[in-house]
This record gives sequence, C-alpha cells and structure tokens, in this order.
Amino acid sequence: MKQETRAADYDAIAFCGLPQQEIRHLKSVRFALYVFFLWTAGASSAQTSVNQATETQSAGLSAPATAEIEQATVEIEHLMETFHQAVVSHDGARVSSMFIDDGSTWFNVLSDAAYARLRVKNPAVLKVRHSSFQEFAKFVSSSHAALDPQHSNTQIHTDGTIASVYFNFVFVIDGKPENQGSETWQMVKASDGWKIAAITYSSNPNVPER
Repeated sequence: MKQETRAADYDAIAFCGLPQQEIRHLKSVRFALYVFFLWTAGASSAQTSVNQATETQSAGLSAPATAEIEQATVEIEHLMETFHQAVVSHDGARVSSMFIDDGSTWFNVLSDAAYARLRVKNPAVLKVRHSSFQEFAKFVSSSHAALDPQHSNTQIHTDGTIASVYFNFVFVIDGKPENQGSETWQMVKASDGWKIAAITYSSNPNVPER
C-alpha cells in the first residue's frame, strides 16, 4: 500500500497541471519504454545463455590424450635420430624418405652478420635461399667428408597429428663446425608415420677470413 501511494504521489507531481489527454499519452510512452526495457534485458540474457552454451560446448571438445602426445613426441625424437644416422651414413635415399614427397619446402636464411661477411666475397649472395630436401639428400649421398649434424635444446610441440620442432644445430664436417644456427621442422603424421613438411634454418657458416 505504501508503494502504491508513493507511485500515485509521483504521478501527481509529474503530471500536475497537464491535460488528461497529454497525461494518458505520457503514461503510454512510459509503459512502452518499460516494456522495451524488459524485452532488451530478456534478449541480452538469452544471448548470454547462448554464448555460455557455446563456450561450454567448445570446452567439451575432446583434446588429444596425454598418452597420445607423449607417444607422438617419442616417435618424432626417433625420426630425428634416424635423420642424424642417415646423414652420418651418407644414406640420401633414407633422408628423402622422411619428407613429404610433394610440396616440402627448405629455406636457408643467413644471419645479418653472415650475410655481411659473405657479401664481401660475393656481392650477389642471397640472404634467403630456397632449396629442397632432394638437393640435400644428393649432397649427403655424394659427399666423401665425414658428416655429423648435431642437435641441441630441442623443443617439440604436437597434438599428435601435426608438430613443430625447434632446436639449435651445429653441422660438423670432417670434425670441424662448418655451420651453426637454429632450425625448425614442420611435421605431419601421414598414414605411414611422421613426415617433414618444411625445414627452415638460420645460417652462420664458418667463412675463412681474407
């Protein structure tokens, strides 16, 4: 009752001295605004519910099992060791078998310091050189030098289907470090196991001083 009296008092103050027709119009406007407020509040609540449902559904998507990721990591580490052994034994065919046959990429990127040094000897040298695993495999097979690609600080990120591998390397030829830098492999799990889809590495070759 107290609330009704206050409402009536408010109306009396708000509409004091206005014609009845104007009062009815203002009350209609106020009622329409009240209805609109209730509708927008309801729509906002409904949208929030939809968003929460979507988030819940997304959160419910199955994530790769820990065991699957651990197994993939072991398989990738094994492939890296196989790669090393294939290079050491000059087995170019085995090196080639570890790559996606069609579409694999290979980029050698000189560091700024190495690029500056090499330009002194050859102004036409490229800072970014596109090559291929076939070219590397041919080098491995034909070289008579002792080859030893050494990897360290290896980081493997995978969901069990694709993977990214990042590590530091030193490429040793006949017992001497001839190149070093950082290297990244992009990998995919094909029907016959893990394959390398792309290799990119920074290059700091051992350039003899003039």
